Amino acid sequence: MWVHDVKFSMAGHSLVAYQYIGGYGVNLFFAISGILITTRILEEESLCGFFDIKKFYIRRIFRIQPAAWVYLALIAFLMVTGSVTTTLWRHWFAALGMYENFIYQGYVYDYQGFFVGHFWTLAVEEHFYILLSLFLLLVKRYRLAALVIIFVGLMALRMYPGNHGYLNDVTGRRTYYRLPGLVYGACFAAALRIDSFRRWAERFLTPWIVFTVTGGFILGREVWHHILAPSVGDFHPSSFVSAIDFLSNYLFAVWIVATMLHGKSLSTRILEWRPLRWVGRLSYSLYLWHALFFFRLSPRVVVTLPALVALSGRPAKYLAAFAMAAISYYFVEKPFVRIGHRLAPPATPGRPELVETTAKAAIYSGGRS
Repeated sequence: MWVHDVKFSMAGHSLVAYQYIGGYGVNLFFAISGILITTRILEEESLCGFFDIKKFYIRRIFRIQPAAWVYLALIAFLMVTGSVTTTLWRHWFAALGMYENFIYQGYVYDYQGFFVGHFWTLAVEEHFYILLSLFLLLVKRYRLAALVIIFVGLMALRMYPGNHGYLNDVTGRRTYYRLPGLVYGACFAAALRIDSFRRWAERFLTPWIVFTVTGGFILGREVWHHILAPSVGDFHPSSFVSAIDFLSNYLFAVWIVATMLHGKSLSTRILEWRPLRWVGRLSYSLYLWHALFFFRLSPRVVVTLPALVALSGRPAKYLAAFAMAAISYYFVEKPFVRIGHRLAPPATPGRPELVETTAKAAIYSGGRS
């Protein structure tokens, strides 16, 4: 949300540099998804002896689509009534059909897709769900090795556009370009099923080690940019900076693993703080709804609805985004997730607040207690 806000200052100091850090949230989002979805599928397979791909799709549809459809329905209403006059239907249908990542160019160049452009990340997610589920259904042996080979191949494919001048705002959002971050997380999830690797991770991938290494990479990048690079003129090796960026991005998966495996660590206890957990519950709905109030980021977007214009200032836009996210979560997202779980009960119940009390859930919680 912060990176989608207009540039602003606080106490006379510009926050623009810090706002751009928010862009790494996409990489963190993909890393979480790659680890989480793979872990859930492998847990189901381990508990039940097989992976039910039909039930998986039912749960994913009821988890993701109803809340997205409600948001898109409101955007369509605003378009039909003329309250939003710059959004094109081709972007709306691309968001509905989950292929916006193949046409959206970003708010700077493609303001006509602003209200639905953020669906490009959701499109990548949906494509990953389909590809990963088919992979785990069909590949039964040497999965980790196969995932590592796929990751290396995707990284090679990712470098091709940049090396041949094809990388732009559309190419950088396409599924094949973004999949490495998700597959990397899937590799970690598969590796954690190996007892020896899990024991090694529990011993050495502690949060304080992971965050210290991350800080070292960030410090190294800053030192290079501001101290070393200027002193060597035009001959500095840009590959060094690219390597730092690469390692910084892919360290997010290590963060998540370290947090998962060390529930009593300080960082994990902070993340379990109730206000942060509540924001986490609202995160998907926040993702869907915040763009409705953050349109001032793109000055060419035309909105004629007075109430919407009034809610686009600061802090009104943040309050409105959280209010709509809460409504979406409690009245759309949560009820439909429960329906999905009723139609396709998962092997493990997941978050208690999203699951109705069933015999399986009761047995699971009893075992945990």
